[in-house]
Amino acid sequence: MFVRNVASQSAFKFRYLKTFSATDLGSKYRFFSTGSTALIKLLQNLGIQKGSSILIPSFICDSVTSALECTGYKVIFIEPGRNQLWPEVVSLMQVVERKKIDAVLFVEYFGFEIRGSSEIFRIFEAQGIPIIIDRCHSSLLAADYDSRVRNKIFSFSKSLPVHRLGAYEIFNGVSVEKSNLMPFITLFLVKNFLVSILFQIKYTGVSIFTIKNWLLALRSRTFESRQNINLRSLKVSAPVISMLFDQVFLHRCRRRRRTCYLRLTRHAEVLGYEVVQLCSNDIPQAFVIRSEDSSMVERLRARGIGAYRWPGPNIPEVVRNDTGSYPKANALASSLVCIPLHEDLKLPDLDWIIKILGLIKGGHK
Repeated sequence: MFVRNVASQSAFKFRYLKTFSATDLGSKYRFFSTGSTALIKLLQNLGIQKGSSILIPSFICDSVTSALECTGYKVIFIEPGRNQLWPEVVSLMQVVERKKIDAVLFVEYFGFEIRGSSEIFRIFEAQGIPIIIDRCHSSLLAADYDSRVRNKIFSFSKSLPVHRLGAYEIFNGVSVEKSNLMPFITLFLVKNFLVSILFQIKYTGVSIFTIKNWLLALRSRTFESRQNINLRSLKVSAPVISMLFDQVFLHRCRRRRRTCYLRLTRHAEVLGYEVVQLCSNDIPQAFVIRSEDSSMVERLRARGIGAYRWPGPNIPEVVRNDTGSYPKANALASSLVCIPLHEDLKLPDLDWIIKILGLIKGGHK
């Protein structure tokens, strides 16, 4: 049993193909190959040009910083607070007073809502600084606990069974490009119908768009080692749209992930683990514990549990090489252990995770 980091492939098994209008989402979406690409395009649509300073947390994956720097933006890091994932209000106020900030990015780590968001957001609202929420860990599963935040980016591959897909959401108050959900649906139906005839199979959810993305991704890995920021919008497949619109599916994801997390928390705390606690709006992507044991991830994976540290070695190089300036980000990167959660985990799966955690801790024979 390998605990996967994505939703169940059974999500592709639809009884019928739904069609929707773009207005059903209530917001404008643009889709791109990755969440980082969506971030760059969102900044451009907000009128934030190259050379602008973007405040981002030091506890972050280097894919974000690389995308910003390759596109010409200046990155300013902010350390998380003591014993928490997000910066403290005092630290944020000091940075805003000392430096010119053109935009700020906050991350909903592992699907957790930003703690103390009201006070944090107020700092930047007073200065007229745009706030962008990185929901690349939570997709559309997270609730809108603060309606003042209108700019969000997503990486759907973290929560839905898709290979690569990012997007941004922005409300009508800002001039944006027209949503591209509807124009491709007719084209998709025609192409998918032709594919089904050629291969003489029933509809599988694999579209020409998906095949094209796989080939492009393979080609980019083969011929180009450096990051390529392609700002062209993508056309997404019907299964992805169906899942984003399917409130029953999303509700099941939310309920199951929270239930799994709470059950694991009860047992892990008895075993002596320090667990990141859930709040009311959290839709966890992973079960997160703190462990200084450097072999923790390897021992879990040896038992079939797909544990990982985030961002782990992928923390920005500037942060990794300067532990004096960024001690908290480095400490989090080396101490947090993530066990992926998804809605198809069953009770035996959870019991197996608990058993292995007990064996590692020495609490079970």
